[in-house]
Amino acid sequence: MRITFVSNFELEDISGGWNGINANVFNELKKVCDIEYVGGINPPFNYLEKAVSKLRRVLHFKGSYSFFAESRLNEINRQLTEKGIRGDQILYFGATPWVKHRFSQPYSVYMDICFKDYIGLYVGEDQFDRKDISRIVEQEKLFLENARWIFWGSNWAHKQTEKLYHTTFSNSVITSTGGNIPIPDCISSDPERKLLFISLDFEKKGGHIAYEAFLKVKEKFPDTSLSIIGQKPPGYVLETPGVNYVGILNKKSPRDIAILQYELNSSFFLIHPTKMDTMGAVIAEAGYYGLPSIAPDNFGIPDLIENGSTGFMVPLPLSAEKFSVLILEMMDNMAKYLAMRKNVREFMVKERSWTGIANKLVHTLSA
Repeated sequence: MRITFVSNFELEDISGGWNGINANVFNELKKVCDIEYVGGINPPFNYLEKAVSKLRRVLHFKGSYSFFAESRLNEINRQLTEKGIRGDQILYFGATPWVKHRFSQPYSVYMDICFKDYIGLYVGEDQFDRKDISRIVEQEKLFLENARWIFWGSNWAHKQTEKLYHTTFSNSVITSTGGNIPIPDCISSDPERKLLFISLDFEKKGGHIAYEAFLKVKEKFPDTSLSIIGQKPPGYVLETPGVNYVGILNKKSPRDIAILQYELNSSFFLIHPTKMDTMGAVIAEAGYYGLPSIAPDNFGIPDLIENGSTGFMVPLPLSAEKFSVLILEMMDNMAKYLAMRKNVREFMVKERSWTGIANKLVHTLSA
């Protein structure tokens, strides 16, 4: 069996979540099967179409989703056809760019979320013409239905897509996700009284809730600190005693990786009150270092946290109070907390490493 792995990313692009997952999936598959990478298929969108769409939205009309205009989807297929498919079967990374698939080989798809969910969570579907969104949705639905296998990053994404696309995907396998950081040989058993928040979008990933939870914990334990990695928070947050803004870290930089590893290894909890997420790879990354997470009981997070054993899931609606109560409970019970650190490390290394996920992919594709 020879697999052609098709992606819109360059393989060296490992700076963030989705592109880091891309590299990890391929590199682990390469260790256990015969696979070829066909990547970087990412033609520019039509700037005139985008400008017209933006102008319409500024004038309070509905725009078109130019990134997946028919012209660009056809160009993606043309470039892929030009590169050629030499494998016995194809594994597409993501779905929407490849909906014009025209090859004879059977194909499978590795998915985080469907296009309709992406638009709803990250962009705002109400900005765009309903017919234009339906055009993309119907093509993606057909593309997924005709796939040999769909590998979902979470149960939530699978069920959401079935709900939004009004169908049942019987060709589904849940693989979950891993982290985009090296797994250490050992973990700390003496963390600082430090909370950690990581996000490139302070507002949408719940930064204010994390900050307010920190303030509540600090009332009882004044030596508590809060490290923030990612987007710079508002000035009043930065000026608060105990807040340490680490900055934006680049995973291509050995220095930045070392800083991230230190923060993960030395923190008490990862606070992740996200309002928009898909798989939550940062939770897996924290777990590799024995760092439990507190996150919403939503999105793909239930696949990553065994509630009360490897971390905590907070019921909606989220509040700083719900987070701080759980943190204080564990600060008052170190024996239970240290057991949680051990549990999360064992769970993530065994169940949410890319080695295990790649093995599951190959086993399914070989069947």
